[in-house]
Amino acid sequence: MSPDRSSPDIYSLGRVAPLAAALFSMAAAATHIVVLGDHYDEWWLYGLFFAAAAWAQIIWALWVVYQPSALLYQAGAIGNAAIIGMWALSRTVGIPLGPSAGDVEDATPVDILATSLEWLIVLLCFGLLVASRENLGRRLSQAQVWVGLAVVCLALIPLSTAGLIDAELGGGHGHGSGMIVAEPEAHQDEHQEAPTVLKTEFQPPQPYDLNTIYQKLLQDCSNNPSSCFQQGLITITETYGPSASLETFGKLQENGVISVATDDHHISHAIGKKTAERFGANIQAFLLCPTSFNYGCQHGFFQYALGAAGEPEKTAMQICGSFDDSFSFKFKFDCYHGVGHGVLMAKDYNLTGALNTCDKIDTPLGQDGCWQGVFMENVNAGTGLVAQQSGTFSKTDPLEPCNSVQEKYRQECFVNQAGWLVKFFNLDLQQASSACLQAPAPRYVSGCLQSLGLMVTNPAWQASLLKNANQENFEKTAWSLCTQFPTDHIDQCVIGGVHNIMNFDKFEVLRVRNFCDTVNAVYRNLCYQQIGWSLKNAATDNEIVIEKCATFESPFKDECLIGAGFTNI
Repeated sequence: MSPDRSSPDIYSLGRVAPLAAALFSMAAAATHIVVLGDHYDEWWLYGLFFAAAAWAQIIWALWVVYQPSALLYQAGAIGNAAIIGMWALSRTVGIPLGPSAGDVEDATPVDILATSLEWLIVLLCFGLLVASRENLGRRLSQAQVWVGLAVVCLALIPLSTAGLIDAELGGGHGHGSGMIVAEPEAHQDEHQEAPTVLKTEFQPPQPYDLNTIYQKLLQDCSNNPSSCFQQGLITITETYGPSASLETFGKLQENGVISVATDDHHISHAIGKKTAERFGANIQAFLLCPTSFNYGCQHGFFQYALGAAGEPEKTAMQICGSFDDSFSFKFKFDCYHGVGHGVLMAKDYNLTGALNTCDKIDTPLGQDGCWQGVFMENVNAGTGLVAQQSGTFSKTDPLEPCNSVQEKYRQECFVNQAGWLVKFFNLDLQQASSACLQAPAPRYVSGCLQSLGLMVTNPAWQASLLKNANQENFEKTAWSLCTQFPTDHIDQCVIGGVHNIMNFDKFEVLRVRNFCDTVNAVYRNLCYQQIGWSLKNAATDNEIVIEKCATFESPFKDECLIGAGFTNI
């Protein structure tokens, strides 16, 4: 057994060096404690790892000061080296297990601080192990000891404070997705003040060639992809408009340059904001926004436009109220839905204030669409995509705030609660769907369950919700997730799944047909009826609905027509 080569003299190198290592260990533990909650919210085992690391570092620090020994130096060197190795693995190869398995995390100030402290511990422990008894027993003057410790403490205070502040501001834990990430600055922009004078006149964008724009962006971002692509897409928007940038974004995903799990909705938010700023807060500029990426461009457009408007409800009605019958019911509703997103952002995530603004819109369609957008954006805030005011959600009741808002708001609240539910239950879809059964009325139960059903046909959510690593094809995965719903309510998952696919695919019915053919035969007629319902809401010409339903085999083409309300064809 290795002898204890420390000296009983408190001013010897063998006593002072362990004390310095203990201070470094305490500081490293503090950084792990600060980010523990964020990691636990993502997966309990991530939180357990950080808690274990922090407590090990605290106990080791106290022990090595009380009774330094070669065995403790070995444990300190090996334990901190293991933590450093795990950190390096997650920043290069990817996280080895859990819901974020394979994701490459970004290096942030707080974890760089922790890793630097751990390196210092390893070096000190190694030095203590290899140093001779004579060197360890060398006595330092009292002044040297106190000056040295003061220097260590004075260095730790600003470094630790900066790291902890960074963690509080959201920089403590971020996952990269492929080659592009939605950076913290993008979310901070949600709260930047809009201009005092809102540009309203329309200026058309320049024509473009998609391949030329795409190739130039690849070339420009070849050396710095993580931060370059998003800014490049904004630059494209400034000149060529949002269609050019979002088509480029789609091509980047299609070619595997960036991951399909990228936070594309918030990137398209930023593109929408730039559209309103550059081309004006008017109906022509609004119509430049494609409906791709879950209407993110439209949401960002209203975020900018309504943030600068003295009476946002009037600006909303001037734009969304201008659409005639050549636009579908769904398009009009989604316009006001985008207003809801923008209103909540403009109100700095004050839920009551945003809903009161929606109430001033002069049509039931406009109010309902606006309420829905407010609650969806509120969930974005609750799940950590952007900052939010405290008190909206509950740590004990997964159905808040839907149980507390006025009756007229509840339906739209429950149909947007899914994001919060899966966060509340740590991505456990079975628990999340069971919680919906506690909603205060059957229609709220259905709305809540359907909101979770929207997730099962979303590829990004599929990857997070799966309990095993063997992901099957899109349709089989979706159906497998539906089977986690309460047995008597699987139909609500199917309904939500169809609506989500149709929301993205519009009149392209291949994916939704494959989904309906994959679900249990008991739900197949219902599935095709929901296709018809979605087609009817999205179309302005009944012939389009009839034509799409006719592509299905009997009896499902008839079920599609029934869902669309055509019972006499």
